[in-house]
Amino acid sequence: MKSDNVALAIADRLFAWAVPLIFAFISQRVLSSVEAVQQPTPKSDSVDQTSAAAPKGYGVITGTVVNERHEPVRGVVVQAFSAADVHDSRGQLSKPRRGLPNGSAVTNAEGHFVISGFPVGEYVVAAEPQPLIPDRLPTRVYGTTFYPSTLDDYKAVSVSVSNYSPTTVQIELVPVRGMRIAGSVVSGSERPVGSLGVKLFHRFGPVASNSDVAMVSAEGTFEIRGLRPGWYRLTVGQRPSESRPDGEFADKLIELRDHDLEGLAVVLGPGASMSGRIVAEPGTSLQTPTGLRVTASIGFEQFSDSHSISSSPVAKDWSFRMTGLSSGYHFDVSTDRPPTPLKASRIIVDGKQVPAGEDVELAEGSHEVVVFVTLREAPKANIR
Repeated sequence: MKSDNVALAIADRLFAWAVPLIFAFISQRVLSSVEAVQQPTPKSDSVDQTSAAAPKGYGVITGTVVNERHEPVRGVVVQAFSAADVHDSRGQLSKPRRGLPNGSAVTNAEGHFVISGFPVGEYVVAAEPQPLIPDRLPTRVYGTTFYPSTLDDYKAVSVSVSNYSPTTVQIELVPVRGMRIAGSVVSGSERPVGSLGVKLFHRFGPVASNSDVAMVSAEGTFEIRGLRPGWYRLTVGQRPSESRPDGEFADKLIELRDHDLEGLAVVLGPGASMSGRIVAEPGTSLQTPTGLRVTASIGFEQFSDSHSISSSPVAKDWSFRMTGLSSGYHFDVSTDRPPTPLKASRIIVDGKQVPAGEDVELAEGSHEVVVFVTLREAPKANIR
C-alpha cells in the first residue's frame, strides 16, 4: 500500500511538471503559425499582363473588343481620352478633336487589350478597327465606337480608373454604311489632271495611314468608297519642291459624318510660299546662321504625317524660303550645332505678329515672314 502511494505521488509530480512543458510547446506552435500568416507575401519582380499592375497612383484599363455577333476582333486600335477633354470638345462639329489620347493599345487575336499608366480619374474609351483606310472595298465597315457601343461621344459612358484594381470594359463595335467621296479636279494653270494620284491620311491615336486611294480620270473626276465616318486629309497632285518647282497640288481637311460627300471641288495650285528671315531677340547673341533650320509643322498634328512638315536651312544672310505650304502651321527654329539651343519666340507674318506656338493660317500666294529667336531654357536639374 505504501508503494502504491509513493507511485501515485511520483506520477502526480511528473504530471505537474509535464503540463507546463506541453502548454508552452503548444503555445509556441500557435504563435509561430500566427506570425507566419502575418508576414507579408513577397512581391514578384515580373508582372503578368492580366494582373494589370501599375505604379502607385496610376491605374489600368483592360478589356475586349467584339463585333455585333460578340466575336472577338483582332487588330482594333483602342485609346482612352480624359473625360473632361471629351466633354469640352462636344458640340464643336466643325472642328476635329484636338485632344491626344492618354493611352492606347491594339487588340490581340482574342480581342483583348491592356492600357496602363493612367492617372486616377475618369476616361472615355474608343475603338477603331484597322485598316484605318481600306485598300479595297470592305464587306463590313465599323465606325469609331465609344464604350460601351455608340458612335457619338456624348453618349459614351465614362469609366473610373483607380489604383486599386484594373477597370474592365467590353466594347461592341457599331457597323456603319461605308461612306463615299466623289469629286472633280481642275488645274489653276489649266494643265491636264488625268492620272494624278489621290491620297487620304487618317490617324487614330498612335496609328496612322497615308494611302493612295484613287486616280483622277481623264475627265478630271475621282471616287473613294468604303470609308468610315471621321476626319481625313485629302491630297491631290504634287507639292512644289526644289526638284519640281512647278508642282501643283491641293490639300483639304474633310469630315465624313452620316452621308456621302458628293461634288467635292478640288483646284490645284502652287500653294503658299514664304520668304523669311531670322532675327535675334534683344539679349540673344547669334554669331552665325550656319546650321540653323526653320521648320513649319501643320497645326492639326493628328491629321498630318512627316511629309507635312516643311523645313528650310537658313542662308548666310539669315534668310530662308519655303514653298508648297497650305493650311495652318506653327514655326520653330533649331540648330545642328550645339550647345546653342534656340527656339522661336514670336512670328510676324505679312506685318501681323503671332505668338510662337500658335497656328498661322497661310492663304495661297506669297508671304513675308520674320521669325524672332531666343535661347531655350536649360532643363532644370532633378534634385532629390
